[in-house]
Amino acid sequence: MIFGIILLVILGLSIFFDVLIAFNLKRLNKKIKKRDNIIFSLLAQQYDLLVLLAKMIQEENVKLPEDLLFSLNLHDNQKELSTIERFNIKTAIIKTANGLLLVAETTSLVNQEKFLALKNSLNTFTKDYRKEVVLLNQDIYAYNYWVDFFLFKLVAKIFKLEKKESLQ
Repeated sequence: MIFGIILLVILGLSIFFDVLIAFNLKRLNKKIKKRDNIIFSLLAQQYDLLVLLAKMIQEENVKLPEDLLFSLNLHDNQKELSTIERFNIKTAIIKTANGLLLVAETTSLVNQEKFLALKNSLNTFTKDYRKEVVLLNQDIYAYNYWVDFFLFKLVAKIFKLEKKESLQ
């Protein structure tokens, strides 16, 4: 009789902790989605600043390299990318930022206050982006740990929680 009660208590505690972990995993999943949206927003804002920088450089009658124009999609009648396309080219955005800043440093824009403010904004966005990627990856590693933990694999399958891939 006592053995049965102890077994029921252990089973009850196990179910309680499984449900508790499952709800915490759902909460962590929402946090990951929120961080993902923040990264998306930062990339979109950085893209807009790069378009502005490219236009400033072109106003100085400096010819931009074709690969930079192609990255910004400015070669096609100044057509800009949609927000979904911005997210898909995140690495190109970062490389384009470095290229545009390098080109701008060789022009008379270097001493203009407008350029310096834009450069500082780009640097701030880059720092914020890197910080958010690190935080997102930490959350993803924690999430994947609990989804993969052998005691909670069944709970993760019941709640349809699958492993996530981290950003590089």
